[in-house]
Amino acid sequence: LKHVIVTYYKFLNLKNCSSKRKVQRPTMNKTGGGHLIMLFSLLVLLIPAVTYAEVGVESLFSATDQVHSLDKNSFDQFVYNQDYATVVDFYSSWCGACINFAPTYSEMAINVKGWHRYVKVAAVNCASMVNRELCTANSVYFYPSLKYFKYNSKAASDGVSMTAGALHTADSIVLSLAKSVASDWNEQKPVNWPNFAFIPITQTVPEYHSPWAKYIAVVVQSREESMAAAITLDLTSQYLVECRPVEPSHPMASSRGVRHTPGLLIFTRGSDAPLFISTGSMSRAEILSTISRVTGIKNPVPRDPNYISPPASPNTDVVVADQNLSNFFVHISDLKSGISYMILHEIPLRPVIEGEPLNALQKFFALLAKYMPFDWRLKSLLSELSAYANSQKSITSQQWSHHFNALQWKYERPLPTEPVWVACNGSSPQYRGYPCSVWLIFHTLTVHAYKIDNNLPDFNPTEVPAAIYGYIKHFFGCRFCAENFGRSAIKMSKEIHNKQDEILWLWSSHNRANYHLKGDKTEDPRFPKNPFPYPKLCPECRKMDGSFDEDKVLEFLIRFYTDIKSYDVATPAPLVLHTNSFLTAGENRNYPDLRPSSPIKMPASNAKSVRKVSKKRKKLYHMYEEADHERRVKEIMERFVKTTNGPPRKAPVRTTLFRKCKANFNQTSYLKMEIILPQAYVNIQNRIRQKRLKKVFMPIPYTTSLVGPPICALCQKVEQNTTLYGPYHICIDEASFWPPFLFKPTNNGTITQRYSTALFFHEICFFYSPGLFIRGHLMSCEPETLIKYWKQKCTVCNVEGASISCAHTNCNLTVHPMCAKNCGWILDLLASVVRCDTHALNEKLIFQEHYLRQMELLSSTTSSEDSDTDTDVPGQIKWLSVDSDAE
Repeated sequence: LKHVIVTYYKFLNLKNCSSKRKVQRPTMNKTGGGHLIMLFSLLVLLIPAVTYAEVGVESLFSATDQVHSLDKNSFDQFVYNQDYATVVDFYSSWCGACINFAPTYSEMAINVKGWHRYVKVAAVNCASMVNRELCTANSVYFYPSLKYFKYNSKAASDGVSMTAGALHTADSIVLSLAKSVASDWNEQKPVNWPNFAFIPITQTVPEYHSPWAKYIAVVVQSREESMAAAITLDLTSQYLVECRPVEPSHPMASSRGVRHTPGLLIFTRGSDAPLFISTGSMSRAEILSTISRVTGIKNPVPRDPNYISPPASPNTDVVVADQNLSNFFVHISDLKSGISYMILHEIPLRPVIEGEPLNALQKFFALLAKYMPFDWRLKSLLSELSAYANSQKSITSQQWSHHFNALQWKYERPLPTEPVWVACNGSSPQYRGYPCSVWLIFHTLTVHAYKIDNNLPDFNPTEVPAAIYGYIKHFFGCRFCAENFGRSAIKMSKEIHNKQDEILWLWSSHNRANYHLKGDKTEDPRFPKNPFPYPKLCPECRKMDGSFDEDKVLEFLIRFYTDIKSYDVATPAPLVLHTNSFLTAGENRNYPDLRPSSPIKMPASNAKSVRKVSKKRKKLYHMYEEADHERRVKEIMERFVKTTNGPPRKAPVRTTLFRKCKANFNQTSYLKMEIILPQAYVNIQNRIRQKRLKKVFMPIPYTTSLVGPPICALCQKVEQNTTLYGPYHICIDEASFWPPFLFKPTNNGTITQRYSTALFFHEICFFYSPGLFIRGHLMSCEPETLIKYWKQKCTVCNVEGASISCAHTNCNLTVHPMCAKNCGWILDLLASVVRCDTHALNEKLIFQEHYLRQMELLSSTTSSEDSDTDTDVPGQIKWLSVDSDAE
């Protein structure tokens, strides 16, 4: 796959290479070329999905950390129905607190390596799209979140949050984990686990549970402590020493003067005289060392449990003056990617949103829709999403995601489903990314709110900061970050006095956060956390004494967060190739432009570093795309298409229309299509082939795949005096259910293929079938909807393709719409009534009243769209073609 990707990069960026060497294209023979082209096309289509696994979702743990990295596919098998317990760190790879906590968690995992028969240590990266449902199911609202899954866990509800105590050190996590294990044993008593029970008050000499034990270590502690449980688990790797807990009030401890906890007594078998009596409190390391010294056994923990890995050296070697200041700008892709991540990842983490969190969500999205400088499609999406949130008293994560996906489709996917970082692109995937975009969104929000509404007499300068704090408090995943921001937000009313202060308050809060994170492990060495704006970025923002001139800073911030770059602006290519995007989709501020923009040019000031990077990357420039991979494929297929439910898209060039044209068929010559302006059709296809877009995404293989004459894809009939409409295209997986009236394409069996299949429909069959929608000549419904209908048999004609069922509660009849019309069913689209002939007696009048109105409405809609085409002739097929006269 790596070789194919390298070949793909060479193929894509051949014209962008500064080298003037001639690259010979590989040749293929006639026998094997087709298969190789198909294989290459499929691999190219898979490249964004493959590389996205590395985009900002790298694991914080390596194989040497003794931490099992789990995902959605491996979690259930590893955690549930096992004879051991599991502690899981739910984290996000972009979260600064998670990055700082990872070494501590790894140290803990090494410390409890000897507990592996009873406790496993694992981690889940919630930043990965694959794990979103898993983290939601486990009620992970903030990061990092530690959960203990007990012995023989069955479901996510068996996981218990480990919130007791301050889990800031490896030792504190070890003791907290030991306490959870002991509580689990007291509840379930697993037979293969060691005994954690306290010595009864009646025993003056400890009893041995193992016949092989020569010594017993009695740990003196209260019942709230867990030192004895930790020592018991530490000693499970040998059999010569047992460990039992005892309370300080027990005669065994009080009679020997052990008053401090944790304390230690060591006995040998057959003697009630202790070999060792502690005189003060002892740590875990001291207890294990004493046991090893007194009994002569090897210390079960091979390393000092108090060892703390040295902190990373501060990033003080990076000088801002040496930075390329062209790297500091605001890019539209970072804003969109950040909002998309909020909607798709952070907000759905809450299973139910209600009360104060819902109120915070409503306020925040109302301001996003009002002030963010987006095009009309994205502003419309945010407005409708805000209106939806305002209309609800409670929203589940499924309802939120479903409504957002519907709006995404309605407005042609204005938000990417996979993040594409440009200005927020760090030197490696764990740096910058989403946290950077969040700050950009907040600053942009305050600046544009001030620019738009500062002249209004009722302008409230605390409205935007308060909404930002509400979102951070209830939805931002990094709990440590949210608490720190909250300390600053509670002083908001005392620090914001005039209209400009909302911008300056957020700016000062951001600088305070950077001050505390200076030299932290989360600091990107290429973007040090120094006070912003930097002296070379804004020389006039500093006074003579080095302090900030807030008036100049305000002017700079307004200028900086208003000048938002887009894809047609030359921006520096990233030095690390770890995004999933290979294309640039240029977008005008007023309308979408389907033309690919020019390759990104590097500034002259960065020429030296560019030469190094270009040589290392074989002189290939990295380009970005705004939308996700699925939208890219669909845009290629829709280049020729006008939507049937509205005017053509406002594109400056290459707006092409399709027209209906006649097709003659009979029983011997099944399919014969006549295309209007065939030369124009050929020309536009040739132009598309010459574009870079064609080289990247090959269209899904197309097949007409009709076995016989064209028939309705639902009722599978051609009725007299009826008209078939089509073809409409839908992608079907060959591995799924394949209807008998479609010819299944041959495949060599090595790869799974999806085909764009042409289907025809009766008007009544299509409009009465739930879940079927058309955009242009494409079916925008899920293929599973059609597959479901193809598996249902009609109760009238006993043929598959039944798409409607009786609405009566106790009736399970399914039928074709055409058959239902002919056998007395009520089919009323306007009144939303579907009843079989048995349950239709009470609704005959409703049917008679609305059916004529409905047919009149459908016929008027069809006639208005077909006014410029040939008159419909019953029995003919309405073919969809393309007409390329726009250019």
